[in-house]
Amino acid sequence: MTPEHSEILAHLYETYYMFLVRYAHSILADWDTVEDIVQRVFEIACAKENTLDAIANRKAWLIDTLKLEIKNYRRTAGIRDRYAANFEPDAEYESPDSSLQFDNADYIKPPNVSAEDFEIVKHMAIYGRSCDHTAKLMGISKSACYKRYQRAKKKIKKYYENLK
Repeated sequence: MTPEHSEILAHLYETYYMFLVRYAHSILADWDTVEDIVQRVFEIACAKENTLDAIANRKAWLIDTLKLEIKNYRRTAGIRDRYAANFEPDAEYESPDSSLQFDNADYIKPPNVSAEDFEIVKHMAIYGRSCDHTAKLMGISKSACYKRYQRAKKKIKKYYENLK
């Protein structure tokens, strides 16, 4: 970066930083996010240093860039929110009724179900974990986990129906 470009960027930062922060905050209302987005606008300005000279109205360019960054943030925030809603911590699941303890649920495992498939059933049916979380714990895909869960449930049901 040439000293000339450094001076231009320093001037833009000193002149418009607080204006851009206030503008972004009026839209997003989250100071941490606003600061990150405004910093990103100035990163883009640094990357575009060669074309910055050709821009006649730099304030308008900064505002347009800020609007685009806010739009990008909102789009990716929607994706983040969707995944965050499905996130389950890796900590052990605690039942709302702590008096129920299923640590020794293996005694009900029928002989026609593999130990690994029965683990999947325990996690999903007894501990109430989601298929996504169980698949991660078992190191398999979500679809494989669901199919194995369904097959194991059928085997368990068939086994106990035949005992009658």
